[in-house]
Amino acid sequence: LSTGGSIAGAGATPATAPPARRWEWQNWWLILEPCIEAWVDDDTGVGRWVEAETKGWVVDKSTRDTFLCVEYKKDGKPYVQTSGPQYVRRRGQQETVFQMLQRLQASPLSTGGS
Repeated sequence: LSTGGSIAGAGATPATAPPARRWEWQNWWLILEPCIEAWVDDDTGVGRWVEAETKGWVVDKSTRDTFLCVEYKKDGKPYVQTSGPQYVRRRGQQETVFQMLQRLQASPLSTGGS
């Protein structure tokens, strides 16, 4: 399984570049109660959003957040993958974490660190 491809229902292929400024996974993304969906591709290259649970997160050498480690079920079996912000969204929402970060960083009221 991989995390590439276009996203059904989101209207566009996700951006692959990281957010422009330093960002962090927010509390609702990290809680262990299931509240996220992750984009997963199956072996045929067809992807879809699935309900997932956060199992942890990955940081780079500079300790910047990069990926969530998520678990989801397929055919009753658990699978784990790492997903960037363009492949995670709150359950029931269309906006990905990446799109939300872009929107917030573009806002004139945004005071997020860089």
